[in-house]
Amino acid sequence: MTLEYGQARRSWHIPRRMVRGLLLGGMGGLIAFSIWFGRFQSRSICFHCLQIQHTTQWQVPWTELTYWRSERTTPTPLSQAMAQAGLVTGTIHDWHFIQGSGNGTFCALGDGHHLLTPSQDPGLAHCLQAVAAHEPPGVVAEILRRLRDRDLIVPLTAYASDCPPEAVTNADRYHAWKQGRPIEWVLDLR
Repeated sequence: MTLEYGQARRSWHIPRRMVRGLLLGGMGGLIAFSIWFGRFQSRSICFHCLQIQHTTQWQVPWTELTYWRSERTTPTPLSQAMAQAGLVTGTIHDWHFIQGSGNGTFCALGDGHHLLTPSQDPGLAHCLQAVAAHEPPGVVAEILRRLRDRDLIVPLTAYASDCPPEAVTNADRYHAWKQGRPIEWVLDLR
């Protein structure tokens, strides 16, 4: 169909309401995507009490500008054992980053990641309680020092991972379990 000079062309007419709706919907989708994508989640561990802190930071995407932050602290088997044995005093925390991801970061590791697995080990928690109940204070202090050392925690965890819960309250059961596992070798306390 040819148009003659002076004739009106047919044009598509899009109602203004539809244009506004599309623009608002697109902006809403962009904001929703930005909010979801700008979330950075991380975990930290306190070197003092060995509790885990879960943090969610809502940030402007691809920046470190945080506009909302939420935190919650959860106990670990090891932190509960330390509290029950009376080895934690005060409420001062020394948080060390374990790991985090989000807002363009796939996996960030921190200086506290070596404590995550041992803090969840019930055998290590039982061992710590049993040592606190049946060994001199110097041994307990050395174990606590080694718990926080990334190079020394591996042999300590291997030594303690199969400690039975009965060893905490029963000295005979603790010493029977301890035979064949020279704590002096693990701790170098000769």
